[in-house]
Amino acid sequence: MAITDGVPGKLQSLPGTNSLWGVSCLDNADTCLAAGLNTSPSLQGDLLPIDNGSAGTIQTVSGTYEFMGVDCSSTTTCVVVGEGTSGQGVVMTTPSG
Repeated sequence: MAITDGVPGKLQSLPGTNSLWGVSCLDNADTCLAAGLNTSPSLQGDLLPIDNGSAGTIQTVSGTYEFMGVDCSSTTTCVVVGEGTSGQGVVMTTPSG
């Protein structure tokens, strides 16, 4: 959901996503990446691109349980942190879109 001049936009429900724990937006706030937890078909980390306030296609990452934070330095590079399926911490560098 985008917030413009202090007014929230339309809330978007995302079926299959349990929680989104972190989001990173570039300075123009038109391009963002959210990270969290997917519940379907199994518990895995999710990445969700957001362009101009609209949620894109959820990208589930196998070998992860959940992502808890994300930071993007450009439209092509983000660092995501979270928990792997064996309980260990994970760090991943990924394209943001």
